[in-house]
Amino acid sequence: MNADDPIRQKKTDIDNVLPPVADWPAEKLRPFRYTDLDGDLITLAPQEFANRDTFPLPVPIDREGYATLENSDRYWSSGFADWANIQQAIKKHSTLAKQQTIRFLDFGCASGRVLRHALTTSGDSTEVWGCDFAPANIAWINRHLPDSINSIVNTAAAKLPFADDHFDIVSAFSVMTHIDHDEIEWLLELKRITQPNGLLYLTVHNDATWAKVIDRPATLKQIQNQNRFKDNMKIDEEMLRGPIPKERLVFRKGHSDVYNCNVWHSDAYLKRVWGEHFEILQIADCAHSKFQTPVIMRPK
Repeated sequence: MNADDPIRQKKTDIDNVLPPVADWPAEKLRPFRYTDLDGDLITLAPQEFANRDTFPLPVPIDREGYATLENSDRYWSSGFADWANIQQAIKKHSTLAKQQTIRFLDFGCASGRVLRHALTTSGDSTEVWGCDFAPANIAWINRHLPDSINSIVNTAAAKLPFADDHFDIVSAFSVMTHIDHDEIEWLLELKRITQPNGLLYLTVHNDATWAKVIDRPATLKQIQNQNRFKDNMKIDEEMLRGPIPKERLVFRKGHSDVYNCNVWHSDAYLKRVWGEHFEILQIADCAHSKFQTPVIMRPK
């Protein structure tokens, strides 16, 4: 993410959507499995929950890379799994569940992959907010999801239009994995808008994610293509069999791409650097899409 680019212009197909999963025949909604915060593999039958979601699904161009057209049920179920893990974090690490209403922000919400589940499973008990620096994503939410989801366009600068201590829980899925130079500024801004007893739920590439790359040839190829170190560091299978070679590792693409970097954080870095500003409650290895790792924190 480059702060010189105030907003992100992206392609969209806002007028072309898929039917709501509530209207899908049962055979199109496959059972799915996800990893919870304790590392347990949870199996769910989507038919139990699909009838709650009566809103259209985005086509792949409006999903920020989550699932192909043929796997559209996986797009929907991935959002369900992430919201289920957020609810688990609330119960496990806070007293927020005792509140009558929880105010929730998904930072970098895209077209509402998680927001739709926060709305359909929680009802009036959750005040749902989303922000994204791609106007096309917010336009999709405003066009196709209910008005009860509050959504705004932010910029790439580390400043959000919310009061101090405004939210009870703030999430960010695959956002901190693309922020390089402004990482601390964004962390402090998210801390500022989170109430002292609230939670931050931010996913990263960490040690456990690094260990999985060797079994994901496409990810390894992406890393190798992005590698732009001045010292020409060689990323190969031998390196992947060891720890992350730097506490914080950044792979860069061309400067014209808004996702011009891919950031990896060692657990030691998270505890040392992020731990200066937050109480790190849990590093839940690979609990986001079985690859990225949620870091669950409370402001200090």
